[in-house]
Amino acid sequence: MPCKSEIDPVEIPDLLPWLSLLETGRCPLRVRYRLAGSRLRDIYGIELTNLEFFNLDLGPKRDYWQAAYGKVINERIPMQGALKGPVVSRDHIILFWLRLPLSDDGDAVHHILCHDMAIPVNVAAENEPLALIS
Repeated sequence: MPCKSEIDPVEIPDLLPWLSLLETGRCPLRVRYRLAGSRLRDIYGIELTNLEFFNLDLGPKRDYWQAAYGKVINERIPMQGALKGPVVSRDHIILFWLRLPLSDDGDAVHHILCHDMAIPVNVAAENEPLALIS
């Protein structure tokens, strides 16, 4: 698991709009946006910087996200996935996400580097390979 200091987002400028850096806590499971790229506002419909992830309107997706973030934080493993409507009122998009654990001490997960991209559901429906994602 890399240290946060080993990752410099400035070195990957083409991805910056889709990147975010989260600060984490285990008990209770806590995930707070420290930095959020400009395209995340389009994906989630709000500015995310300094917001607690689990305070977002997740609706029935709350269990999905708790399981994903729980694995990243508690098992210290990267996770990725795709789902329709990452939060309530965003069912018109399919989110493709990546979560990479980062540590300050080489042991516990203190931060998560995230990459999120989305496409409209109607675009996915038009492309046979993507139509399998729903």
